[in-house]
Amino acid sequence: MTQKHRRSLVGALTKHRELNLDRLKGIDNSDEIDQKVDFARADYDTRIMVIKEVLNDCDDIKYIEFSLGSGLKNDSSLVYIDSITDDKEITERILNPLLNISLKKKEYDLSREMIDLAEKGALSAQYKNISSFSQVLNSLFAGDTLILSKSSSECFAIPTRKEIAYQITDSMAETSLIGPRTSFTNDLNLNIRLVRSYIESHKLKIRTLNIGEYSKTEVSLMYIDGLADPDVVKDIIGKIQQISIDGVLSVTYIEELLEPKQISLFPLMLKTERVDRVVGNLLEGRIALQVDGSNTLAILPITINAFFQTPEDYYVKPIFATFLRLFRYGSFILASTAAPLYVAISIFHYEVIPFKLLVPFAESIAPIPFPPLFEALLLEIFAQILSESSSRMAGTMGPMIGILGAVLVGQAAVQANLASPVLVITVAIGVVSSFSIPNYDFMMAARIIKFVLIIFAGIF
Repeated sequence: MTQKHRRSLVGALTKHRELNLDRLKGIDNSDEIDQKVDFARADYDTRIMVIKEVLNDCDDIKYIEFSLGSGLKNDSSLVYIDSITDDKEITERILNPLLNISLKKKEYDLSREMIDLAEKGALSAQYKNISSFSQVLNSLFAGDTLILSKSSSECFAIPTRKEIAYQITDSMAETSLIGPRTSFTNDLNLNIRLVRSYIESHKLKIRTLNIGEYSKTEVSLMYIDGLADPDVVKDIIGKIQQISIDGVLSVTYIEELLEPKQISLFPLMLKTERVDRVVGNLLEGRIALQVDGSNTLAILPITINAFFQTPEDYYVKPIFATFLRLFRYGSFILASTAAPLYVAISIFHYEVIPFKLLVPFAESIAPIPFPPLFEALLLEIFAQILSESSSRMAGTMGPMIGILGAVLVGQAAVQANLASPVLVITVAIGVVSSFSIPNYDFMMAARIIKFVLIIFAGIF
């Protein structure tokens, strides 16, 4: 064969493979791929290209190329998902036995050697032959390692699933009455595995980046191809790649760098440590951002409704979830405006008080030596100090001290004529309402807004 004919043949084969790969674009499930590609009859290069095309943008998919006894360079490959497989098992039970035999033999038959290794106990006897692409995906997501070689027309899958070495704990910050309470860990690969246990699909994409001049922290983006907006995914990846910082310890660092420059009290990302909450948002087309070494993930882009949604909303009837969510909206309004309304009414708009309540209200504030503005600020500041100190106490002592302190101080303030009973009740309603807000960032935003509104209500 002349060099010209050889080039023509290579070009024709390359064009044929590109056409086959073009036919795979837009396919959502493995059954459709089986109809487009005959995996059992495809050659080695075509199989690898199909796997890489379908599982593109999945950075936890690993490919190890090596040479067996055929004399060709990189004529074989191992394919596996790094987050759910055992690297030590792959090296000791698969790669090393195969390489040892290839060094001793010039002619190498992968199918025959697999049988010999299994009989000798050097290889897991539970390996199976793969004949379709749907079996490829099922095996990979089950934690198997695939073996492909030019010396054999067969593809083998060997169980190498990694057992979880960490103790998976329940979420302490996001408790719920219904549904699983599994929380993420500080290990990035284990967190990816927890998400993949819910979504076993090649459409779940994992993009891994390194951020931090000194820390070199791994940052991972998870999204579902076909549900997430590709322009948003591209924009977020581009912005993260432009980040210049010494080190990253949590997703909060990235959140502050991705936010616009204007000052806003409201968060642009939803932070959570619940696995089911992240999975639910991924299925709604959002993107999950995680940092290695932190058990808190960020979800974006987000709307205000998500901050008033709790994990158990996924497990109850929609009418129940909507009913409770309306109460949470009301709690946010009360937490922000209860004390400011008291100040505004007592100073400027006392005419809105019903006549039968006006006299008792006036009698309650008459002995107070402070103006309503100063009185409200003083009581709200003490309420925030009490709430913060009780949250720092370990175990059940914190809530007990908070409740006891609020009752004793409130009663003493009323008896000493330092605060009116109406204001004590109003402040208590605002504080309790803030605890009904399921998101910590939104709860803090409500408290800051409350102080600003108190000042404006007392002045204007």
